[in-house]
Amino acid sequence: MQSILYSLKRRRHRAGRYADLLLVEGYGNFVKCHLALGRVLLTAETMRHMESQLPAGQFVRTHKSYLVNLARVERLHGNVLLVGAREVPVGGTYRQEVLRQLHLR
Repeated sequence: MQSILYSLKRRRHRAGRYADLLLVEGYGNFVKCHLALGRVLLTAETMRHMESQLPAGQFVRTHKSYLVNLARVERLHGNVLLVGAREVPVGGTYRQEVLRQLHLR
């Protein structure tokens, strides 16, 4: 079981499985970790740090403010990914890599 440690604002930690992490959203000086079943964890990390900590073959940066779990992508429509119930933008800078990771190019 692969896991990641989420640091919460009350200095508590929670270990979770990568598979349960749907996406990471930049939120100022923090990131929101959107988990399965609608849970959201706020962490005091940067997007760059989160990107370096997550497995590259399992997660991809789609936008300056988003990282997504490739296994949780339901569809791509134009420049928007559907991940769970969330619509996540795909920025022009990241589009080619997203398509490559999704095996669409």
